[in-house]
Amino acid sequence: MQQASFSVNKSLLWNDRKYVICMMNDDGEVVLESTPNNFTSTNMDSLLAAYCSGNLTFNLNADPIVLEKNTKGKFVARRTLSDFSPATKKHSIRASQYLNILLDAAPIYIDRAGIIDERIAAAAEEIGDENPPHRTTVFRWYKKFVASGNDKHSLIYQFENRGGKGQRRCSKKEAAMEDQLIEDMYLKERGSSLRELNQQMELDCRRNNQFLMPKNYLHPRSESSFRRRIKQYDPFEVAAAREGIELATRKFRSNGSVPIPRRRLEIVEIDHTPLDLFVIDEDRGIALGRPTLTLAICRKTKMPWGFYIGFDGCSADAVLACIEHGIKPKIYVKDDFPEIQGVWLVYGIPVELRCDNGLEFHGEGLQNAASDLAFELAFCPRREPNWKGSIESHLKTLNYQLMHKLPGTTFAKFYKRKGYDPEKCAVIDLNKLNRIIHTWLIDIYMSDLHRGLGCSPRQAWDRGDK
Repeated sequence: MQQASFSVNKSLLWNDRKYVICMMNDDGEVVLESTPNNFTSTNMDSLLAAYCSGNLTFNLNADPIVLEKNTKGKFVARRTLSDFSPATKKHSIRASQYLNILLDAAPIYIDRAGIIDERIAAAAEEIGDENPPHRTTVFRWYKKFVASGNDKHSLIYQFENRGGKGQRRCSKKEAAMEDQLIEDMYLKERGSSLRELNQQMELDCRRNNQFLMPKNYLHPRSESSFRRRIKQYDPFEVAAAREGIELATRKFRSNGSVPIPRRRLEIVEIDHTPLDLFVIDEDRGIALGRPTLTLAICRKTKMPWGFYIGFDGCSADAVLACIEHGIKPKIYVKDDFPEIQGVWLVYGIPVELRCDNGLEFHGEGLQNAASDLAFELAFCPRREPNWKGSIESHLKTLNYQLMHKLPGTTFAKFYKRKGYDPEKCAVIDLNKLNRIIHTWLIDIYMSDLHRGLGCSPRQAWDRGDK
């Protein structure tokens, strides 16, 4: 509870002029200092009369001054509830009402049987409170009330002393130390962690406190305080300092630099990936290894355009086979895979085929195919994966959602195997894998919600150019 007192070193505002009480004696005489070495003599009766008339107020915002000596005749002037905000009044009256009702019936204590909860619920019903406080809140009120000598003023909330969002709750020197540590240790290449910042500030505070009075001790900032402070810095500058300007530019650059397709098959992205699965030879029953999947996807609708699976690796033949599969209608699905319920409607010649800088994409065969079929080849800039982010994401989704659930999977991380041997567990041959991929693409992936589209890829394809 905020309070003010007529005592030595207290600050006053008397007739809009600042004073500090320099001396008080038993006769009621008071010496005030307005400016350095400018003293005024008065008495306690005059000060009390000025306070009652409203001409004297206590300068509660002044820096606190520790009393140099004990003084006699200490007169305390408390703030009344009417001086506080409506929210403070509401919460303070509510706390007082609960304590009055509970203490009239029995002492307040926390019990395991839950009797205090029943008493709080009954009190809430009596005062019409729809959201009764928790028992620990009531017990906290009670402890403050008892510690103050049963003074109801102790229940007055101090909302105005809580600071505010974004404000720093530390001294200027502590704030300066915090900022300096962030500059020297955190905003560096391979900079320190938040825990290391906290530990270094603890060490610095202990060193400085050896030469300070206890009232001026410095207190270290917590890891969460450092985290909140760093969030107030420019994120780009933080990333540039810790990761380098090149990575920061790539991280914070808008995707607006990447051409955005306006209609389906305007941009088709293509790429390879080794599948996280061992397949077997159906005739001999031995593991053949991990096949490579070459897949192309429409960037606008996220619908698969075509794919090829085999042991050719990242070759030009795999790329041309994938393009052939993408251009042709997928009418074979109903005859070859009758268990598949959906249809694969995507086919046709794209406007642009976007690929990376692998040697297989720079071969003469692909150049001739692009010239004959009148589509454009677009090569992504080096270290710019966002230029074909759709196919990168789709290949990862296929491995994680499909391949990792099949027998013989190698998983993406070696430590996840934990003694598991994918070669011994492999039971799927290349034909069965082809059937499984068709089923997953057509009946699952195309019909599931795509978070980037806000609908399923099939729905996005049906909307076409809309």
